[in-house]
Order: sequence, then structure tokens, then C-alpha cells
Amino acid sequence: MNRLALVLLPVVAPFLVQCAAQQDIVTLDQRVRQNDTHLETLRRDLEDLRGQQAASRGKAERSELEAVQRRQAEMGDLLDQLKAELLRVGGRMDEVTHQKQRLSSDYQSAKTDLQTRLDGLATTVEGLGQRLARMEGEVEALKGARIDTAADLAVTAPPAKPAAPAFPGGPQPLEPASAKRKPGEPEPAATPAGPATDSTREQALYDAALGLFRNNQYAEARQAFGDYLAKYPQGKMVANARFWLGDSLYRLEEFEMAILEYQKVLNDFPTHEKAAAALLKQGLAFEQLKGPDNKETARILYKKLIADFPKSEQAEQAKKQLEKM
Repeated sequence: MNRLALVLLPVVAPFLVQCAAQQDIVTLDQRVRQNDTHLETLRRDLEDLRGQQAASRGKAERSELEAVQRRQAEMGDLLDQLKAELLRVGGRMDEVTHQKQRLSSDYQSAKTDLQTRLDGLATTVEGLGQRLARMEGEVEALKGARIDTAADLAVTAPPAKPAAPAFPGGPQPLEPASAKRKPGEPEPAATPAGPATDSTREQALYDAALGLFRNNQYAEARQAFGDYLAKYPQGKMVANARFWLGDSLYRLEEFEMAILEYQKVLNDFPTHEKAAAALLKQGLAFEQLKGPDNKETARILYKKLIADFPKSEQAEQAKKQLEKM
């Protein structure tokens, strides 16, 4: 078998080689065709990709163009709105400018009117100042006259006489100087000894005035004691009411008027229990006034108090005041 194959091999070999070559050519041709087909497929794919890229690019460009157009439209709308706002603001500014001009005109008019009124007020105030200065001068002169009068009365008053026997009805029913009739005036009607209810009303009026004083309502107390003295000029509490009226004036720092009220107590009720207190308060009031003469008058009053009421509590206070002076 092998020997036959060896014998036939040289004869068959050329045919086998030729068959193999043809097969290879067919195979190669098939592969070439396959490659061409593959290349054609790749080419078509490449063209498809390029077409898709172009379409995508066109779509993107169209989208971008549409976006730009939308933005332009929005910008146009915004610009229109801004123009409208500018027109509105411009109109408002014109209105404000007009109001400013009107206010400026009103301000100038008001300023001129106010200046005129101020000039008039300044003239009035200047006139009032001059009148006030004259009145102050007159008041000071009147105060000085009152002080001199009170000082003369206090210093030249005779020594107090020993107290008379006690009256069961209270202090002596002497008529105070303020109740005496002046020339040309009708005789005051006598106060009748009315019923018990009138005495009760009198005491109630006095107690109410004293309550105001103790509550530090000195202005009201001054008025209330004055009302009592006007209604009951011969009442049983006249001396006390006159003293507390002076004390109300003293607390109100109306020292000149207080001195005169204390002097009425000393003149009309020299033996009353309030006489020593009135003399002491006179001295204290003179100390409150300015001027060396008033201090000297206070010193004289303290010495007079010690001499006229040596055993009184007020005499001890007068000694202390002299030591301070």
C-alpha cells in the first residue's frame, strides 16, 4: 500500500498542487469579497455617523438659535418694561419736582410769616420785660416798705404785759386790725352770738384750715385761714388763725407778708399764747431776708422775746439763734 502510494505520488502530485492552488484562490477571493463587503459596511456606517453628527449639529444649532431667539424676545420684553418703568419714574420725578417747588414756595412764605411773627413777639416780649422790670422795682420797693414797717412795729412795740386771767372761752375776743373799718367804709355788721351750730361751723372751718397746713398744703391753708378770718373776724380762734396764716406764708417763703401777719398777732393779742411764737417766727423770717439790717432786726427781736417772755420755750430757742448769729 505504501509502495503504491509512493509510486503514484509523483504522478498525482501536480494535480493535487493545482487543486490546492485553485482552492486557495477561491478562498482568497471569498475573503477579499468579505473584506470588500465589510469595508462597504464600514463606509455606510461612517456615512451614517457623519449624517447623524450633521443632523445633531443642525439640531443643536437650531436649538441654540431658538434659545437665542427666546432670549432676544425676553430681552425685548424686559426692555419694554424698563422703558415703561423709566417713563413712570420720569413722571414721578416730575411730580416730585413740582411738589418740591411748591413746598419750597410754601416754606419761604411760612418762614417769612414766622419771622414777622417772631419780630412782633420780640417787640412784645421786650415791652413786657420793661413792664416786668418796673413792676419788680415797685414790688421790691413795696416789700422794703413792708419790711421797714414791720421792723419798726416789732422793734418799737412796748413790752408785753403780764397775761390776764385765763378766759374760759379761749383768747380775748379782740377785733384784729384787719377787721377795723377804713375811712369811707360802712360799719361792719356785728357777729351775733349765733346758735351752737354756728360755733360748730366755725370750729370746723378752722380745723379744716389747720388740717391743710399739717398736710403741707400751705397755699390752700393760706386761703382757708383767710376765709376763716373774713367770716369770723371776732371768732374764738382768730389769734390762732392769724398765727397759722403767717406760718403758711412763711412756708411759702413769702417772708415779708409773714412778718406782717405775725405783727398783727402781737398787736391785737399781746398776751395770747401765740404771741411768743409769733415774735420768734418774726425773727426767723427777718433772718431769711437779705441785708445786714434785717439780721440786726432779727437780733433785736430775739432779745425782745427773751426780755418779754423769759420763761417761754421760744425764749430758749431765741438764745440759741443769738448764739448762732
